[in-house]
Formats: sequence, structure tokens, C-alpha cells
Amino acid sequence: MPQVVPLATIQEAVTAEGFSALVDAMAAAFTAYSAGKAVVCPVQHLGPFRDGASGDFCVKSGFVKGEAVFVVKIAGGGFKGHGSTGLMAAFSQTTGQLQGLLLDNGWLTDMRTAAAAALCARHFAPADPGCVGILGTGVQARFQLRGLRTVTRCRKVCVWGRRPAEVTRLEGDARKLGWQVEPVTSVAELLAKCRLVVTVTSATSPVLPDARQVQPGTTIVAVGSDGIGKQELAAEVTAAADLVLCDSLEQCRAFGELSFALKSGGLSHTSPKIREIGSALGDNAVLRGTNEDTRVIVCDLTGIAVQDVAAANLVITHLAATTVAKL
Repeated sequence: MPQVVPLATIQEAVTAEGFSALVDAMAAAFTAYSAGKAVVCPVQHLGPFRDGASGDFCVKSGFVKGEAVFVVKIAGGGFKGHGSTGLMAAFSQTTGQLQGLLLDNGWLTDMRTAAAAALCARHFAPADPGCVGILGTGVQARFQLRGLRTVTRCRKVCVWGRRPAEVTRLEGDARKLGWQVEPVTSVAELLAKCRLVVTVTSATSPVLPDARQVQPGTTIVAVGSDGIGKQELAAEVTAAADLVLCDSLEQCRAFGELSFALKSGGLSHTSPKIREIGSALGDNAVLRGTNEDTRVIVCDLTGIAVQDVAAANLVITHLAATTVAKL
């Protein structure tokens, strides 16, 4: 019988394995994808519902060749008064049978998203960014604050959001997590202080509008543009970067920050500045060297199914090992 795994058990499994293990799983997933060892189906976008007054869903599915399972993930968010929602279904690549139904309610998606951003910070951000900048005040901003603590020694953070009350709440949560909050009143002020910037909004127009405000040596991890019509960075910001690292070139060309830079003509499809994260991880010339490295790097994270495969597999493998240990 397949396991029906509740959220509490999923959280226990990931906690036991450790966030660093999840970050490593994301690295392996991106590497497999860029090496052609993964199969990912086109993303299905559902919503927004009720004429845009409600949230939206996406359906992602895929597998890594030769591994145990393939995964179908349904995830949603943006429903006022409610958090993330969704589940993951893992099927055997050998028998086709359902192996596990992970009732994660979107939590595992939030965690793997934070782990992917942490991976980018670990390999492509300055060792000492001076201050970490968070644009956005929702659920994912809090996951980012937890995850980034594991990959950077910096403990200063600036938060920007459109609603002052939400900024104040997030700053309070950041302090509870051990961050030293440096208040800012504008995106320009945040960019002047921070050389690691993570954008986690659901914006459909740029919240980071001016490439001239970005310091040399800054890494921008764009997380929110995970669906058609979403945009956090002005096209000129992405086009002006020295490197644009995508989770999936195919997907980022269709939506995400890269798509806007391409449509604007600021970048060409053949630009050598554009790479996939999975190939960049194995290239020492791309990895961030020292704090004297003045390159501006944009990481475009639209979210790909191999991340869900890796996250689900981490949970299923842990539960299987725990079961065997009890026998």
C-alpha cells in the first residue's frame, strides 16, 4: 500500500535530514537536469481564479533517469487568508505504482524553493555581502530568512515591501531568527547596502526597476517570477548583469526574468552571459570567487519539477530507512 504522508511527518523527515541535505539535493537535481538526465513536462498554470481576486495553481511533473520515482506536484498560493496549498504524488519508475502521497500543503515546495535560493547564495553570492536584502514580506520571505542563515555568515538584513505593517512584522520575525535588521525606506536604499538580494514577491511589474542602483559584485536571486506575467526585475536589470543563471533555460525563456530581457532586446538568445545553474555549478570560472569579484549575477528561479522530485525523494528515502531501522 502506498504511504499517505501527513505534513507533520514530512517536516520531521526534512528536519532529520537537515536543510543542508536539501540544498545538496537541489544541486544534484539542477546538475542532472542540465546534463540531460532528467525529463520535465511543460508546466500547467491554473488561475488566477475569480477574475484575479483569488490565487493560482501550477502542476509540475518529471523524473531523473534511473532513479526510483517520478513525481507529479500540484501547488497553489495567493488565496487571501490562506497559506500555500498542494501535494506531491510519487510513483515508481519500475512498476508505475503510487509509492507515496505527500500531503505537504505547499510546505515542501516552499522548502525546496528556499533551498534553491540558498544554493545560489552559497555558490554565486559574495562571502560577505555586507547585508542581505529581502524584497517581499510573504511566507516565502520567512523561508528565505531561515535558509540563508545556513549558507552565509552575514547576519544583517534589510527588508522592503509595499505594505509597511507587513514589513514591520517580517522585521520582527527576522530578529527572532537572529538577524540584525537595518531598516530601509526604499529599494534604492536597500540596494546601496546589500550585495545579496532575494526577490520573493508576486509582482507583475518590476519591484527592482533600475540597473544603475545595483552595486558591483551583487547577486540577485529572483524567486517570484514563477509564472506567466510575473516580473520582479526590470528587463534592463537582467540584461545589464554579467551573468544570468537560470534553473531551466527553456522555462526561463518562456517566463521568468530572462523572458523579459529577451523580449526587450537587451539580451539575445545566444548570449554567452546566459547559463543554466546545473552547468554553472561545475565551472570554477562561474562560481563566485572573492569579495573583490565585481560581477553582477542574476539567478532566475522559476521552479522546475526535478526540484520536486529531489525533495519528495529525500522524504521517501528517509521514511523507508526509518522503517527498516525499526524492523
